[in-house]
Amino acid sequence: MSIYPFKSGYEMLYNNGGFEIVFGLSEDCGDMRVGMRWATTTSSQNGYPIGKNGEPRYFILSQDLDITFLATLLGGGKENDKKIVKAIKTLIIQGEKK
Repeated sequence: MSIYPFKSGYEMLYNNGGFEIVFGLSEDCGDMRVGMRWATTTSSQNGYPIGKNGEPRYFILSQDLDITFLATLLGGGKENDKKIVKAIKTLIIQGEKK
């Protein structure tokens, strides 16, 4: 699935009650980023946030917060934890290259 700004797709790291946290390449930022959104809301089938034309979008978390934020998701299950640890490692390596 492709939702702005993850045009080439993303990996779901967390989904609970329609609240999603994903990890993927943001073509706009040029880096791997953490995004979040409500998949559906009581007022919108497209969830929140949405673009001007009503298309779904992800809110992109600041790079200053992304690793700490992802660490808070650990403990939700072995397979999910593997994906989160992999994302954290990717972010650390990405930060070292800058």
